[in-house]
Amino acid sequence: MYGAGGMCDSIKAVASGLFLLFLYTTVRGLPGRFVGIAAGLGLIWDAVIDPYIGSRSDSTTGRFGRRHGWMVGGTIGMTISLFLLFSPPGALSQWALFAWLMGTSLILRTSQSAFTVPYFALGAALDPGYDGRTAVSAYRAAGRQLGALIASGPMLVLLFGSGLQSPGQQTAATFSTMALVLSMCIAVSGAAATAGTWRYRQRAVLREDAVSRRRWRAILGNRAFVVLTASAALSFFSTILSAALGIYFLTYYAQLDSGLVVTAFGTAAYLGAIGGVAAWTAVARRIDKQHLCCGGLMMSGALSLATFWVAPPGGLLDVIRIPLLVIGSAAAGAAGTGLWVLSPSMLADVAEEHELRAGERRDGAIFGAFSAGLQLAAGLGVALAGFAVDYFAGVVPGTTRQAPV
Repeated sequence: MYGAGGMCDSIKAVASGLFLLFLYTTVRGLPGRFVGIAAGLGLIWDAVIDPYIGSRSDSTTGRFGRRHGWMVGGTIGMTISLFLLFSPPGALSQWALFAWLMGTSLILRTSQSAFTVPYFALGAALDPGYDGRTAVSAYRAAGRQLGALIASGPMLVLLFGSGLQSPGQQTAATFSTMALVLSMCIAVSGAAATAGTWRYRQRAVLREDAVSRRRWRAILGNRAFVVLTASAALSFFSTILSAALGIYFLTYYAQLDSGLVVTAFGTAAYLGAIGGVAAWTAVARRIDKQHLCCGGLMMSGALSLATFWVAPPGGLLDVIRIPLLVIGSAAAGAAGTGLWVLSPSMLADVAEEHELRAGERRDGAIFGAFSAGLQLAAGLGVALAGFAVDYFAGVVPGTTRQAPV
């Protein structure tokens, strides 16, 4: 049941990456730069809250143990705040709409951190073996990709089933329906992960002096931690940026206005990722994790780049172009999922190395700092996408039209 918790994180990430920018700009008429500013302010918050929660969870006491109390609170907060984020009241001025976006997104970010950071740290304790950590990461990655599939395929059909010009997609109530479904999925998956790992509750073994500069210098000065976090953050940045601009890319660059094609493109990526989990887990038993992860990222990047040559209309016939785009999306998803199978496993190895060097176990602080890097990358991706929609795509807020050049 531990793997079910991966759905919480990915549902939030995919929903925000795919639909948040479109909802607030095209449907509600907020300029893209406002969405970018909200994401940018969230960067500052993430840089503080993730390491803090991770550090606090290392020394949390009570009958819920070190991690599970945070996971319960995070699940409840994510369930409520995700629905509110995608259900802004109708009669709001531009500044009031921005305030709603800012407030609900900060609550969602905090709730996500409260669940995800202790959840990741808990995984490091479920199986201390070198290969066992990869198996635990694989369960989490499978849950993560399943959540991403739920948040993309069915929701794309709901919102864009009749194409970009569909009036259903223009209705804010449709986004509220989507948010309600996804919020319930978060509630169920978060509860399943918490209840399923209840017997692994851990008692605090450390006093809360974890935020001392010496301890953070030891963590942030670990070269393996810095390299792993930076590479994962860079990959996540490109994933979120691609997701946020994906609908615009397929519509204005590839000129595909079929909702089924848009849905197939997004769904293929996550189906490929789910299929890739088992393959990466099996290969990781025979080949070094670092080399595997690097190779997977290079393959994913190359496949994603190839879509720019395949996508433009007027080159290949649609009967060839569209299947190639869908197949390429699935292949890129399968290659990219190696990061989510291998990086948490390698991070658990880093935590063990830190314990040997420093003489204390700081899984929460380490996973918190790692999560902060990922959230910073995600926020930066959404921020850059927001400014790109305004200044490069030229999409008129509140419409699906591009401004005349």
